[in-house]
Amino acid sequence: MITENNNELDIYRKQLEDVKQKITNVIHLVSESQISINTIKDNLKELENQKIFYESQIQSISDTLKLSAVSDEMITSVIEKSRDFIKEKNIPQCKNFIENFVKKVTVFHDRVEVIFKIYLPYSNSNEIAIPLTSEENIKTLQTEYRNII
Repeated sequence: MITENNNELDIYRKQLEDVKQKITNVIHLVSESQISINTIKDNLKELENQKIFYESQIQSISDTLKLSAVSDEMITSVIEKSRDFIKEKNIPQCKNFIENFVKKVTVFHDRVEVIFKIYLPYSNSNEIAIPLTSEENIKTLQTEYRNII
């Protein structure tokens, strides 16, 4: 997926440069010819629209590539630190972790599901990313955190 995004990024960058060159050519043509200003205005407006489109595509793909740069190690490290905060009963850090990384917690009768604000690349679809989720059995949580509470 990253390779595809890099290829798309290169294509959009090339198309953007082509559009910028066409804009420059039109401006140069205006200064040296007797072409109707309305014709040139329409042409420039279309080129400006293309330029805006290519710039937005480049930004979108660049954002996706930055998102993809989140590594498994980084995610694991963040989650492990949160466990340490719980074990140390560091309430301010626990609150900070929840505010910054946890989107939703759903408690069922037999398990707890956590949806994080961290998004991972979704390799089997055209979607950009999916939220990181974690699900744990209630009995496992009770066993693991019994001494902390």
